[in-house]
Amino acid sequence: MSTSSIDRSGIPTEPGATHKYSVDWDALSRHEEGVTIMVDSDGDNIPESALTSGPLLNSTQFLVSMHRSTVINGDGEVNILDVTMVAIAFGSKPGEERWNALVDLHVDLRINIVDVTIVAKDFGKTV
Repeated sequence: MSTSSIDRSGIPTEPGATHKYSVDWDALSRHEEGVTIMVDSDGDNIPESALTSGPLLNSTQFLVSMHRSTVINGDGEVNILDVTMVAIAFGSKPGEERWNALVDLHVDLRINIVDVTIVAKDFGKTV
């Protein structure tokens, strides 16, 4: 008999956000991706993103697998609202009050000048 398990380590989340996991144990037992994570980052019960993984997933893999769009507020344009969201979280890291995983555009678990540069480079673009 085969035993399967999933291990999620340090997956970042925001206050009010939810992560819903679905597990396909048969796929995992075949060493395939069998875990689907639906991420509702704003708590409105509508997932903004989803990802799949195998049995192991750490915070860095989670953040890399999540699409990091510079249209942070979801209005289809990189504008001052997106820049403001990065500015509010500037200098923060996971666990701190101002932390916002959506603005960690460099995906290094820090909001710093690199994230500001990334959003500034796309300023004015539409998606």
